[in-house]
Amino acid sequence: MKSLILLAMTALFVTGCGRVAESPMAEPAPTSTAPDTSIPVDLELVPLTPGDGPISISDFAGRIVLLDFWATWNAPCREAALELSDLYAELKDEGLTVVGMTVDRGDVEAVAAKAQALALSYAAVRAEEVVQERFGGIRALPTKILLDRHGDVIARYEGAVSIDSLRADILKALAQ
Repeated sequence: MKSLILLAMTALFVTGCGRVAESPMAEPAPTSTAPDTSIPVDLELVPLTPGDGPISISDFAGRIVLLDFWATWNAPCREAALELSDLYAELKDEGLTVVGMTVDRGDVEAVAAKAQALALSYAAVRAEEVVQERFGGIRALPTKILLDRHGDVIARYEGAVSIDSLRADILKALAQ
């Protein structure tokens, strides 16, 4: 009798449980998505280079802007930053601006020294938590956000993205 009750309870449990919805976090993030919101162009960012004054996204009006959220302690981020440095050197005269947005914590001077050791060809700033939230939050490193000439988001890349895919998207944006 006990085994019959156990069998009935097991059957009820198995048939009563529907398919559990998969978490969106379990699925791999798409390479590129375009959020519906625009970025506040008046947001001031403080460069890691000593003596440089704050910059604003509005300083880059009329240019295609790639924001690269990264960390100095993250090897894939450092590698991507070096590739971006080359891409920026290639396309800056065409209208591209790249801004490295480090999410590192701790002593500002130490973070600046680590960033400067990479000898990037573009500006690097420290992206405090409030800055990250203004850009929709940073859930993966690296995260890149591509802005059109008006400061509107046209693509968001979470995680690794090939430099060739990035170049193609930037060239398309530059052509518009």
